[in-house]
This record gives sequence, C-alpha cells and structure tokens, in this order.
Amino acid sequence: MKVAVTGAGGQIGSIIIEEIGKVAELTPVAIFRNRIGSALYESNNFDSRIVDLENLQDCIDKLSDCEAVINCAIASGTYKEARLTNVSMVKNLLKLPNLKYFMHLSTVAVYGDAFIVNGLNTYDDPRPNRSYGKEKLHVETEIIKNVSNKTSFYILRLGHVYGCEMAFSKAILSFLTDKNFRIPYQGEKLSNTVYVGNIASGIINLLKDSIPSGIYNLSDNPHLTWAEIFSWHCTATGLPMPKAIDTNEADRINMNYRNYYKKSLASSVFMDFSKWIGSLPYLNLLKSDSFQRIAYFSLIIMPDFFEKWVRKRYAKWSAQKSVSLLSLNKTITSPFWLFSDSMPGKYLLNFTNNFDSNAITVKMKKWYENYKNF
Repeated sequence: MKVAVTGAGGQIGSIIIEEIGKVAELTPVAIFRNRIGSALYESNNFDSRIVDLENLQDCIDKLSDCEAVINCAIASGTYKEARLTNVSMVKNLLKLPNLKYFMHLSTVAVYGDAFIVNGLNTYDDPRPNRSYGKEKLHVETEIIKNVSNKTSFYILRLGHVYGCEMAFSKAILSFLTDKNFRIPYQGEKLSNTVYVGNIASGIINLLKDSIPSGIYNLSDNPHLTWAEIFSWHCTATGLPMPKAIDTNEADRINMNYRNYYKKSLASSVFMDFSKWIGSLPYLNLLKSDSFQRIAYFSLIIMPDFFEKWVRKRYAKWSAQKSVSLLSLNKTITSPFWLFSDSMPGKYLLNFTNNFDSNAITVKMKKWYENYKNF
C-alpha cells in the first residue's frame, strides 16, 4: 500500500517516512511543495513527488495511486492565508479516489497549549488559547465535515514531541542549562509527551490493524512522568537533574494557573488590564493570554497588509526588548506545562514504547554534542 506523507520535509514527517520505509507491505510517498525538498529523498531512493495540495486536479493526477494519506503539513503566512490553505489541502486530499485511510496530526495545543485543567478543557469541547491550537482545531472540524464514510480517518492530537532535533527537546535542554529552573512535585505529574518514533509506530499499526475512526490523543504508552522525561534527557546529555520547587510554592503557582484559566475571556481581559495599569510596564498586558486571544481574532478579520504590518512592528519591538533584558538576572519560574493535567479523552493505545531506549539515548547523545557546539 502506498502511503502519502505531506510535510515530508518537516521534523515529524521525515521520521514517519523513514519508519514506514522499513515495513515491507507499506511504500512511503514523500510529498513536497517544491524541488528543493524532494531532492534529498530522491537521492535515498524514496518515492518523492511535488504536489500543489491546493489544486484538486494536481492532487488527483499525482496521488490517485495512494490508499493512505498522513497529513503532517501546516501552512504559514497570515492567519487568513494559513487557514484557507490548511482547509483547502485537507479537502483536496480527502477527495482522492482510492483513499482508504486519512490521518491528520493535530496537537495537545487544542486543549490550550499553555495549561490543561481537566473539566474546563474537555475532549469534546477543547479550549485552545493560542493561534496554533485554534488553527489545528479548525482543521479537525473541516476533516470531520468532509471525510467520506468510505474512508477511515484518524485525528491524532500529539503530545509534546521529544527526540533528536525536536523543538520540545531543545526547550528542555534550555531549561536544564538554566540554574534558576525548578521542577514542581518532584516531576511526578504525567507529562503529555510522545517520543517522535512512537508517533510513527502508532501510525504504522493503524495502517496494519485499523481501529474505529475518530479523534485520539497520542502520548507515550505507558504515559511517562516529567521526572522520567527529564531523566532521559539528562542521561543522554550528561546534564544534572533539575532541582525541585518547594511543595508549598508549587501549590501556590499551580493554584494561580488554575484560577486564571477558570475565568472567562472578558474577566481575564479586565484583570490583565487592571494589573497592567497598576504595575506597568505594558509588556505584561501584551504577553497576557487574554489580550493575545483578542488580538488573534482581530487579525483574522483585518486586511492582510495590516496583519503583516503588525507582525513586523511586533517582531522589531520584541527584538529590542530582548536586547534590553539580556543583562537582567530574572528568576525563571516553571513553565505552564509542568503543572498541566493529562489530555482528556481517548488515547491511541495500539503500540507500546518499544524503541530500544539505549539506542535512542546514544543517538540523542550524539545529536546533543553537535547541537551544543553549533
């Protein structure tokens, strides 16, 4: 069976193609938007194709021999441009004549990429609080509306993806090298993380032995704690384990997060604005979740040239602000996700953490040596 993988040049898509290529009955087809990305795969004897995913006829002409699609692609550009492109791509892919399986990589961010509070962010009614999660959730709804009853579909809400080259592992390494970083509750909370190789493993097993269509959370199976995640990174890199936050202080921070996310958007805006007026500088307001949510909705309906102007000005302002803060020794509090509850709802459980931990640790160690010297 031929399996088309969009976003083949990305961090996750490239791993999925590599792992599918090891399965005798599956043939990966790497999908690219231009010649630059496809050249690498052609040199390694992979079937790679340049496809305009926004053009239905081009999709049909070049992908009709594929019975499965794994959609790892996500568009960039202005919010409106990205939304139109993302929706157009999935609609066209769902119209392929021989399509039996459609898999879409969504994200934990649909529950709110900063913090999940069970009971507020539910499986059936998730509450994304930033643009990335909002766009992923919007695409989920479009897939459900447009998928044929002849096609098995799987929307996989990925946890935080770790492993070599992964942005989340880079973030962890950044915290591990910061003397002010602390981990709450000795790292005993479940982490909502997934090793990149386990994503490929779960997808391959779906293609071999499908389960009912629907939306599934995807984390490591069994689910790892933060202590286990940090320990693995420390073992691979030789960095020391982070110190723990005092339990009382962790409880205080946790309660502050939970109280904040229980508030409505209107009350959050009012409180953020009040705090800003009382404390200044205006950076506090601009960085607040509620302010950014209103800004996001505003930019969606604004002309493209206005959004581009705002982004350009904000990027310049952020760069100037970062430079001015370099000399300040600010204590880093633990990030939101360390206090988060587990993703609510159904999980994909058709695989176990069966990758050789010693092998991936050695691989991570080699990558880290290059990464830290870059």
